[in-house]
Amino acid sequence: MPDIDPHLEKEYDNRGRVPEHPALIARWNHDSQAYRAETQNNGTALFDLAYGPDPRQQLDLFGPDLTGEGTSPLLVFIHGGYWRALDRTPFSHMAQGPNAHGVSVAIPSYRLCPHVSLAELVDDLRQSVRFLYHRFKRPMVIAGHSA
Repeated sequence: MPDIDPHLEKEYDNRGRVPEHPALIARWNHDSQAYRAETQNNGTALFDLAYGPDPRQQLDLFGPDLTGEGTSPLLVFIHGGYWRALDRTPFSHMAQGPNAHGVSVAIPSYRLCPHVSLAELVDDLRQSVRFLYHRFKRPMVIAGHSA
């Protein structure tokens, strides 16, 4: 892997620009754990759906329509983490708002750089969308955080 220009590295270092990031991520984790527990208890979530062979190629699905019978759009939320960190779990709480309005939300994890190239990471996300399309065959909206 080529050396990374330190000036470019600094420009992309969001955590360095947000000194309170540990508290923000801790709150995301807390809120997400609570929403995951709530949706697991009431049967409105499916966890760890594999869309590829790698353990990171999994997604969680939250919402009123987990069967694919509905017609509402499916929101695919791509988690942040500078392409090198985090997974879907700290972002589960992002599904709460859309779910309250009848929109199901899929949150995929993906393989991270530098273990894979950025092109392979993007291909993971394409695979997750193909998986969801074949399962649900309905319109999708793609949104995300940072990445």
